[in-house]
Parts: sequence; structure tokens; C-alpha cells
Amino acid sequence: MLKVKVYAYVTREREGRTQALVFRHRVPDAPEAGIQVPGGTAEPGEGPADALLRELREEAGIAPDRLTYIAALAVDHHMIAGVTVERHFYHVKVDDAPDEWDHVVTGGGEDAGMVFSFFWIEHADAGTLAGDQGVYLGRVFAAP
Repeated sequence: MLKVKVYAYVTREREGRTQALVFRHRVPDAPEAGIQVPGGTAEPGEGPADALLRELREEAGIAPDRLTYIAALAVDHHMIAGVTVERHFYHVKVDDAPDEWDHVVTGGGEDAGMVFSFFWIEHADAGTLAGDQGVYLGRVFAAP
């Protein structure tokens, strides 16, 4: 069995510095989930790029027409509980987004109804993201 996961490194430029979008679950939803980047699981028959746009809309409230595609950064594979997980990482840019906001997750997944609190980080703050989600984040900070 193969599970396809997608992750968005959404960036913006502020005062000549690149910032990346991250979120945490608002208490009491799941504070143990840590800081994450937007993303999720592709639905059956859904391609990774389409899944990414859907997840950004559902998790962050960002409409696809506000995004600029930059690059598909990486694909890797992991075995989790006997299931192969194929992770796709994308870099997209948004020009107009608030400094922080809360969003109620839509869609029919397990996160539906949870509230995610979004904010921006810079390279020095990129440290540890949950689930090794930041493994390729350095590439967006190094991009011209």
C-alpha cells in the first residue's frame, strides 16, 4: 500500500528576507502536534500537485489563485507501520497574506473543524518542525 503525502513550503518576502508559513494547532485541539507546514494526504486518484492546492485551501484558507508555483523540491519515501509513505515537497509563494491568522480546517479529513494558527518564520527559526517536515526547508531560504 502507498500513501501519498504533500507538503507546502509557502514563502513570502518581507524587508528583503524570506519567510516560511507554519502553523500550530490551537489549544485544546492537539498542542502535542508541534509546529508544521501546510499539507496532507492525497485522495484516491488525486495527483500530488492537486492535493497540495486542496490542502492549502482546506488547512490555511489560501485560494490557489493567490499562489505562485516555484518548484517541486523533493520526493522521498518512508515506511510507517508497514505502509510506504511517499512525501512530495513543493515551494510556492504568496504575495499577500497577513502576519498571522487562525483558520478552521474544512474538508472531510481527520483535521476537519480543528483550528490552526498560522504565522511566519525565518531561516534562523526553522529549527525543528514536526515529523521531519523541515528536511528540505533550507532549500527555500537558499533560493535566489
